[in-house]
Amino acid sequence: MELDSPENKPLTSLASPAERYYSLSSEDRIAILSFLCNQAISSKTVRAHMEACEEALTEYRKTRIDINRLKKQ
Repeated sequence: MELDSPENKPLTSLASPAERYYSLSSEDRIAILSFLCNQAISSKTVRAHMEACEEALTEYRKTRIDINRLKKQ
């Protein structure tokens, strides 16, 4: 890594978080995204939606199996 790279320069003026995000290393960006995903997954709303989707998927699979059985007959 070069000493003059943008990642090594201190911020000289106030910048919004969105502007500062791009000055972070790839590892830091991935860590932030991982944290935010974990927070979203642990919320009741998202978890309830995922469970509803899993139930719907199970019903679709059962329906597909029934349709395939009818086709074979």
